[in-house]
Amino acid sequence: MSRKRLSDLVREEVGKEAATAEVEIEATAAIEVSSIPEVREQTSELEAKVADLTAALAGSRGRESTLANQVGALEAEVQQQKELVKNLSEKLEKTEALEADLIEQKALVKKLYTELQESQSVVVELEEQKQLVKQLSAELEQLQQSIRETTVPQKPQKLARRMEISSAMEPRPIGSFSVPTQPSPRLSNQDIGWFD
Repeated sequence: MSRKRLSDLVREEVGKEAATAEVEIEATAAIEVSSIPEVREQTSELEAKVADLTAALAGSRGRESTLANQVGALEAEVQQQKELVKNLSEKLEKTEALEADLIEQKALVKKLYTELQESQSVVVELEEQKQLVKQLSAELEQLQQSIRETTVPQKPQKLARRMEISSAMEPRPIGSFSVPTQPSPRLSNQDIGWFD
């Protein structure tokens, strides 16, 4: 709107000055012939002003067009930045969730590692006990052998009885041991201590 007003003002001023110039020219033409060059000077000055104002108007329109293009580009860039922020926010949430999961997994690994170490120490202890049982079995076997060699043959009934006792004292082979199955007693919620 300001452009139209400026151009209207320029036209009005040119029109006023031209009309005034014509009236003055007619008035002065009758009175003085020498004032015609002054009118021509004023007309040429006004034409120069109009040309300057027209050039300024064209320049401001060009700047306005440039600024409008820059505003459009900046708005597009702002939209891209908003989308980027949204994407980064989503990635941050996913990363935080993965980090929490990683912390949980590390705690589980630590727990499992501790259990592994405990089980390895139990295995070592069992191996030591196996060695001790073998050693004791060998010593018991030697003692039984030395007892058999040093004892005098007795009556067959007493000898059979001793054999039963000695065979009962022999260690059992180490193997799997299963607990006899017993019926499990049915416990109520009150016995357990549960309540709602």
